[in-house]
Amino acid sequence: MLGNIAWASLTESPTLGGSAVISWASHGDKEMAKIIMSLTGSLVITAEQDSDTDKEAPKVEEWIPILNIKDVLGSTKIERPNLSIYSCPDDDCMEKATEQMAIPTMVDRVSTMFFGESGSIGIVEKFITNQGSLSDEEMAFMEAIPIHGKRIRDLAIVSPGGARYYAKSAIETIAAELVDEFIATAIRSIRKAAHAHSYEMNTSFLKKLAEHEDKILAEIKEYRNQVVYSGALDQIYEGIRNSGEKKKLQMEPPTETKSNK
Repeated sequence: MLGNIAWASLTESPTLGGSAVISWASHGDKEMAKIIMSLTGSLVITAEQDSDTDKEAPKVEEWIPILNIKDVLGSTKIERPNLSIYSCPDDDCMEKATEQMAIPTMVDRVSTMFFGESGSIGIVEKFITNQGSLSDEEMAFMEAIPIHGKRIRDLAIVSPGGARYYAKSAIETIAAELVDEFIATAIRSIRKAAHAHSYEMNTSFLKKLAEHEDKILAEIKEYRNQVVYSGALDQIYEGIRNSGEKKKLQMEPPTETKSNK
């Protein structure tokens, strides 16, 4: 099979379709596929005429990773810098080219889902005000974060401010969880596609991919250790929910009881 292995795996492979995270992260366009390919690298296989035999022979070109995991994750504390990513000027992404852009990090995307952008309201305010239905992308996002999504929905009822606080506190943790699953799923698909070829260069690429995967996972772990961890979010959720339910009970009028005559 000729083509760009990573690109085909990320945009066409049915092995990615069963993941709620992949479904949301890939929603709408192929921008995320370009970002992930820039993180993992790829092999591009084309046919080249052999001058000695006058037959076509495969030509294999390795595209090295040009992003690191922190570029993909992002942060709530710093603005997005302009970075180089593979640009894919053709549909099959066979021509090697790069472009400079401030890539939408996972932190940015999670924040936008929760709080909206450019005057639009996000999921949190929709739950709090009960106004506006969730878009297809927002519903896909909620499927990708079932536990956090349920918590925010619950808190929106008992403590609107608490729902906003929990969502804001959870952004970086959720981003790390999503990238962790996305990268693992994407690399499995790329590895499977590369294994299907018998070219000698595949061995070198697969070895580098495995080493790069280990490095990525270590960086994600380090990132998660620096942000609000899941245990702290559990405490935040329980504290807000219990406090909110208590206040709600205090505000509700007592139920009238009929006296026995």
